[in-house]
Amino acid sequence: MSEIHHKIVREIIEEYQVKKDVIGIVVFGSVASGRERPDSDVDIEIIYNSKKKWELLDKTRYGIKIDFEEAGIEEWEKMTEKYPYLYYFEHDKIVYDSTGLLKKVFDKLKKYYKNNEKVQEFWRKEWKEAKKLKESGKKKEVIHFADICDKAEIKFSSHKKVKRKIMTKEWFNKHSK
Repeated sequence: MSEIHHKIVREIIEEYQVKKDVIGIVVFGSVASGRERPDSDVDIEIIYNSKKKWELLDKTRYGIKIDFEEAGIEEWEKMTEKYPYLYYFEHDKIVYDSTGLLKKVFDKLKKYYKNNEKVQEFWRKEWKEAKKLKESGKKKEVIHFADICDKAEIKFSSHKKVKRKIMTKEWFNKHSK
């Protein structure tokens, strides 16, 4: 992790771990995998011990964009249980886990992905393609994350169609601030 990205993550941990209703913080994306560039954003998820609705917030520190996700633990757990094939976390890093609950959820997801290698292969391929497009400068061609989730739900759910109400384009638009 570059020094500036590391500093941003450290500051966010310090700010949020003192809040009594914050039970976990997860870093994901290029910063979590150690493949960030100087202009990479910081992707971070704050998990609250409350019924907080999922929100996506854009912030900036030191000229670096921060994609902030906030979610209540109930909604987060429900999503990871009901749609484990949508929560690809191979490089995600738990940086704060006051109750150990995030580790338990991640352990369940690890087991799911170990038993469902085709799902893991799907996500690796999709991320590789998205990364190639992004690096080539073809931003207009980059597929929306919700479209990839649609493909995953159709391919890996028992119902073989898009039924979810979470992580759709409409959902992302509604929850973005």
